[in-house]
Amino acid sequence: MIATKQQNESRRGIALALVATGLVLAAAVAAVIDPFLGIALALASLAPLVLAGVAHAPWVAVGLYVIIAPWVMRATEIELGAGIPNLNFERLGIYGITAFVLLGILVGRRDRLPFTSFDRAWLMLIGAMIVSGVLMGRTPPQTFRQVINENIYPFLIYFGMKHVVTRPAQVRTIAISLMLAATLLGLHAFVDQVLGLGIGKVDRASITTNLQMDEIGGLHNLQVNRAGGPMGNSIVLGVSMIQGVVLGFFLLLTEKRLPARILAIAAVLLCSVGALVTYTRSVYFAFLLCAPLLWLWFPRLRKAMVVGGTLGVLGVAVAIPIAVSNPDNRILNIGSIFERFGMWVTSFYFIKASPLVGHGYGFDTYPFLKTQDLLPRLEFIGRRYYLSNTTPHNEFLRMTITMGVVGLALYCRFLWTMIGELNRFRKRLPQMGLEPMRPFVIAAACGMIGFYGQSLFTDMTAMNYADTVVFLFLGAVLGVRENALAGGGESPEDRPRGRVAREPTPDPMNEPGAPRTYPAATDPTIGRT
Repeated sequence: MIATKQQNESRRGIALALVATGLVLAAAVAAVIDPFLGIALALASLAPLVLAGVAHAPWVAVGLYVIIAPWVMRATEIELGAGIPNLNFERLGIYGITAFVLLGILVGRRDRLPFTSFDRAWLMLIGAMIVSGVLMGRTPPQTFRQVINENIYPFLIYFGMKHVVTRPAQVRTIAISLMLAATLLGLHAFVDQVLGLGIGKVDRASITTNLQMDEIGGLHNLQVNRAGGPMGNSIVLGVSMIQGVVLGFFLLLTEKRLPARILAIAAVLLCSVGALVTYTRSVYFAFLLCAPLLWLWFPRLRKAMVVGGTLGVLGVAVAIPIAVSNPDNRILNIGSIFERFGMWVTSFYFIKASPLVGHGYGFDTYPFLKTQDLLPRLEFIGRRYYLSNTTPHNEFLRMTITMGVVGLALYCRFLWTMIGELNRFRKRLPQMGLEPMRPFVIAAACGMIGFYGQSLFTDMTAMNYADTVVFLFLGAVLGVRENALAGGGESPEDRPRGRVAREPTPDPMNEPGAPRTYPAATDPTIGRT
């Protein structure tokens, strides 16, 4: 009975996702004629689906949201003034998820999950950023705005997803939605770069207002010779492509149904092309960082990784002559490498001036420090390389500059506990009876590595949607574990109201001291691994 109910939920979720995809494609076609007509069509046609999803299957509503967000969030950008983060479709979704969860907790429809060590490490880092910015004299509005953009938004969607997703079947629905969202972005990159159609191609690096959208007459922003997708940022697109490739690869291995396998193949191919045509070296580096984790955490994939690596090398060999044939290709521009070297040398002198607590967390910290007499004359680099940028293009250096060694330690603890939470879950999967979750746990870890791996060469000040994608899935995966530990794996809506979260009890059929078992292990909707 339970299995049939879960199968029906999964089928309804997939059906709603497919309907939503068709509506998004229709809206995209309309957007070519008139961008605002496309937006109106998308919102009007999806409203009934969203309401139905929130009421009966919130994880399905989240899946629809993540598919739609990259295509409409720029056209829905509303500027709210200095110090207040702009409002758009993506952030409205985050507010909606959080409000839905908090309301459920307040009325007793769901239990609040206890904070884990990772939650506490993250909240401590957020608090330290705010205190650092205020005490060290950075402008408070900019400090709060930056902290909200970079950490509070991701935490809210992670926190909300932990409470929304309670079973592996729901994680599967979220995974398929994320894979479908990435596939559509990869298709857009393929049409723009490989076929050369250049849909909505503009040279402007940032589009933030409806007026600008009306001037250029389109929703899309493709930077010169570098795919940026509808978000206009090649790194954001690249992180989404990494998540799409990993999820597609795992679902290709675990899914038995032909439609899901076809979608997985399309995701792997189109997202691989999309990541390649970002022409962004930090994205390539982050993608390669996932390989050691896959090798260590999932030994059965090692043969497949060798085959995939061989095919990848062949693909790169084919792509290199194409890139070299175009003198404007960004890969050939080594000036950015020297520029980063100059910024890192500059950062060393900033850190040296205040190594313990830094100069204060805020958006204007780095530009402000460049106006101070902190730098010697560095003839061997050239002043334009270490004075031209407003960030160090390295997240670890940025944390050390703004918050000192104390802040760097908190940041490293945050990253360590994040991977630690996933690793502990991976090791306890057999004991908890959640072995089918293994691919999803590893995919979440790869998403985190892809997101933070590229931060060694870029800054994290404009990662909207990329952080939504990876933290949404992280919250979904860890939500299964936390709900299994708190309530034996059943959905909070199925529990009596006011019931206090409890530790699962051992199976009375097991011998004393045997591992605990959880009802979630019987979920039949996950492919066999």
